[in-house]
Amino acid sequence: MRSLSSDMLAAIAAGTLAPIYLVALEFDSGTKYMWTGINTVVWNGHDWEGQGDFLGVSSITQTGDLQAESITISLSGIDSGNVSSAMTDVSTQNTVDVWLGFLNLSTGAIIADPDHCFSGHLDVPTLQDDGEQPIISITAENDLIMLSKSSERRYTNDDQQIDYPTDTGFQYVPWVQLWNGAWGGSGGRTVAGGFF
Repeated sequence: MRSLSSDMLAAIAAGTLAPIYLVALEFDSGTKYMWTGINTVVWNGHDWEGQGDFLGVSSITQTGDLQAESITISLSGIDSGNVSSAMTDVSTQNTVDVWLGFLNLSTGAIIADPDHCFSGHLDVPTLQDDGEQPIISITAENDLIMLSKSSERRYTNDDQQIDYPTDTGFQYVPWVQLWNGAWGGSGGRTVAGGFF
């Protein structure tokens, strides 16, 4: 994250700038662009819907170590009839991007180039309901978490057919595993089910 200029620090101290978060949260139904202010602002080619205090972003930790950090995004003020659909609209492969920016309080404009401070994938949402105002909390792990997950794809003909139905490049993989000859020989060798 870049450091703040002395002009920005002075403007924050004077009360003419306010820090804001911009959150692009991917749901199954589409990406929702929200920010921690009111009204709608335009930035980066999108209309960002103001959520005010209804949108919460936990502290974002940045370390010098190469490790996966997580944040929690909370959404409140959701109509009780829409809570169930909001919960099922979140999938664990959906993405979230968070920017830290500053709002000019006199003009209502976002100061140029908010800092992209978090990018990651969503986890399972949780619901806190005290009977008055339900709060949906969604934990997000940064993209480094993907390095610790094993791939569910295989180098097999069946797996290759998922994406490339006409590709036959992997059809002989089982026979290669059964072959016990020397590579580069002048003659072919027969194995069960095929000829090399």
